[in-house]
Amino acid sequence: MKIAEKILRTTDGFSLFYREAKPTQPKATMILLPGMSLHSGYYLELLSSIANEGISVIAPDQRGRGRSVNDEWKKGDVHSMQRLIDDVGELRKSRENEWNGLPLFIGGISFGAVIAVLYASQNNGLHGIVIAGPPYGKHPSAITEAIDGLVAAITPAVWVGRVPKADDFYVSTNTKMRARVLKDPLFNGNALRATAALEIIRTIKNLDSAISKMSSPLLLFYGNKDKFVTERQISVLKERWGHKDCTVHLIDGVGHDVFNEKGKEEVFKVLSKWMKRRI
Repeated sequence: MKIAEKILRTTDGFSLFYREAKPTQPKATMILLPGMSLHSGYYLELLSSIANEGISVIAPDQRGRGRSVNDEWKKGDVHSMQRLIDDVGELRKSRENEWNGLPLFIGGISFGAVIAVLYASQNNGLHGIVIAGPPYGKHPSAITEAIDGLVAAITPAVWVGRVPKADDFYVSTNTKMRARVLKDPLFNGNALRATAALEIIRTIKNLDSAISKMSSPLLLFYGNKDKFVTERQISVLKERWGHKDCTVHLIDGVGHDVFNEKGKEEVFKVLSKWMKRRI
């Protein structure tokens, strides 16, 4: 399956890079959102798998990631979560005529899962939501948030936390993927700026209300070796999901990004089967 590389000029003049895999006669569509430190180039196999099942899929490098960077949105920046959500809407709108009412799914990995859920909370008409390793429920203390807020107000450009490493995202089940990440100049190896950290903290704290109002089916992938998300967090998310159609697919022995772990081919099959049933 050929994967095209394209640019969307957004309403604020930003050049949003994205990849697209398109079957000849698509029966559904999907927008896939990568995580905090990665970009769409890591998901070529997934894009091809989805398109081979007759589903047209586009995956942007979210702002501040991959090839979607400029002088304002530098690598690692998160100036506005709402702007990232709006980018999803603009991608969808740019395909209105072509997609012409086809069923639409939205997917997200880790940080991308947060954006996907928030987009779904603001927009109806989705046939389903697919997320993997959502950073849900790990709220910082009020004191930590207050300190981050103070740092953001005084020195918003300062870096907080440590620089992420490839081992943070991939357990030992995929050493080749870790090696690839470490050599990739587009990998976001920066720590978060104070303003970005505060923006994300506040957003994740507000996910509860969004999740309880969900009107779309959910497929949630979770690797039980995930270093960032616990099984308890996943169970709470399932309990609070607003739509009764909520499926959690637990994968034994893999880590945070199930689409790049061992056994990913089986994950691809589960995903395509789930979407086909809801078209």
